[in-house]
Amino acid sequence: MIDSIIATILSFFFPGIGEIIQGEQQKGVMMFLIAVIIWCLIVIFGPYIWILEIIYSLYAAYDTYNIN
Repeated sequence: MIDSIIATILSFFFPGIGEIIQGEQQKGVMMFLIAVIIWCLIVIFGPYIWILEIIYSLYAAYDTYNIN
């Protein structure tokens, strides 16, 4: 497994990837798909939804860091 700090940083920029690296494949794929949906909403509705992506990225990074 990779260092949890590196996985956390990766998960902040690409939610779900850190979980996949840490061995939580199903959770990581679901989190990545949610991030893709949020990115599509940003494209459709504009930058007003960007704060949602930031909050979700912070949650993904926090979740990745707490994986033992």
